[in-house]
Amino acid sequence: MGCTDMMKECRDYIDSHLESELSAMELAKRYHYSYYHFCRIFQISNGMSLASYIREKRLELAAEKVKKGTGIFEAALEVGFETPSGFVKAFKKKFGCTPTEYLKMQACGIGGVQMEEPKFVELGPIRVLGHSCGSDKKELDGAQDGAYWFREKGSGEKQKHHHGHMDENTVKIGLWLKEPDAQGNLSYFFGKKLEADQTGPEGLDVITIPAAEYAVFTTRPLDTTLEEGHKAFAESIRETWKYIYEDWLETSGYDLDEEGYDFEYYDARCKDKHASCMDIYIPVRKHK
Repeated sequence: MGCTDMMKECRDYIDSHLESELSAMELAKRYHYSYYHFCRIFQISNGMSLASYIREKRLELAAEKVKKGTGIFEAALEVGFETPSGFVKAFKKKFGCTPTEYLKMQACGIGGVQMEEPKFVELGPIRVLGHSCGSDKKELDGAQDGAYWFREKGSGEKQKHHHGHMDENTVKIGLWLKEPDAQGNLSYFFGKKLEADQTGPEGLDVITIPAAEYAVFTTRPLDTTLEEGHKAFAESIRETWKYIYEDWLETSGYDLDEEGYDFEYYDARCKDKHASCMDIYIPVRKHK
């Protein structure tokens, strides 16, 4: 079994055993690696340490349990957190709010994912001036690959795409390009929306998003002045992507328009540090 297949099997195993004891030593033994090489391969393949991956997945599971009615600290114990204070600290770092605040938002219908029906708009071609960023991805996972401008590297070093100056007239767009490179890897494109008569400086690329009908989803407003606020913003975007593809499309009466592009839309709202939000545009067609 190659490293890629082994890592996928390993992640699947972890995801299905989050309420059990998991250790790097036991996982290394399970996949026939030394402890050192297993941890190194996991870090390189997943962009985070094994401990970070398990903690992130357990927090997501705890949040799901809370939404379904499990008590906050009961959920924490079920997914392996030993102390309430440690769970609350980790939860706030990931989601930008405490479990109690999260539960209140869920009760009001403004929780971690978009709860309201999207609005629908028809847009003509959109031109975007910017640049692409290569990746090692051959397939996309919306929940993980949304908000690609924020991605963790190593044990704490973070790489963020700087949105730059965002006045009320500025719109920036992020999307994954459809055509892979020579190695079969996909690229992420980020840039500024151009007006019809605008041109850009040399050295940057212009791509055109074709005309389409879109379902438009808005992420919940977040206070990004809090510690780890940018991470919570990125997580909210990923959760909304996950909701769209795993829940909404299944029951919406719409199909994804494969000829279009889905994209992230950032305007002045994302610079409001006390209520940061953005839109996700999904090209759709009514079921025939």
